Amino acid sequence: MKLSTPDTSGAPSLEAIARNGSLLRRIAVRIPTYLTDLRENPAWLPMFVLARTMPGRRMHWLGAKRARPVANAGDTMFAGVERGAVVDALRSDGLFSGLVLPPDIHEEVADFAGRTPCFGNFDRRLEFMPGEHAEAEKRLGRSLLSGHFFERILDCPAALAIQRDPLLLDIAAHYLGGQAKLITTRV
Repeated sequence: MKLSTPDTSGAPSLEAIARNGSLLRRIAVRIPTYLTDLRENPAWLPMFVLARTMPGRRMHWLGAKRARPVANAGDTMFAGVERGAVVDALRSDGLFSGLVLPPDIHEEVADFAGRTPCFGNFDRRLEFMPGEHAEAEKRLGRSLLSGHFFERILDCPAALAIQRDPLLLDIAAHYLGGQAKLITTRV
């Protein structure tokens, strides 16, 4: 299946390449994003490479500092979720689908995202309103595969509440190790 590109640059979109391109081509088009992540946090590269394999994860878990349970994990917005069940699922399956944001938090983040300009494809020169995505692609003459708020997300109290949720912090510490820390927040 061949996808047409919605942009006017003449280059295929990242989505089209992801669906139709060779492995090397898919990697090549993502290099600018990978370089941005690497500049933002140099520890990202080994984490990105090793975390994709079970042997890499197991090596990390063996060397990770043991986490102690937090006393205030019950003060979470995720009622009824047990840290142990989440961590076990993450370690065995790689995902856990039982964390659901409360409606008020979800609505506040969605409202913030709808009224706050974001940056396309990790590039601060490509600023646009999320609701005007198609118009921004036309105006900028290129596909905008993603929109990022960067530090602007820190102006959203609901996003900060999610960042500081004691259960999420406890899950991170028990899954990644006691040295786990927040690097960035992406919406």
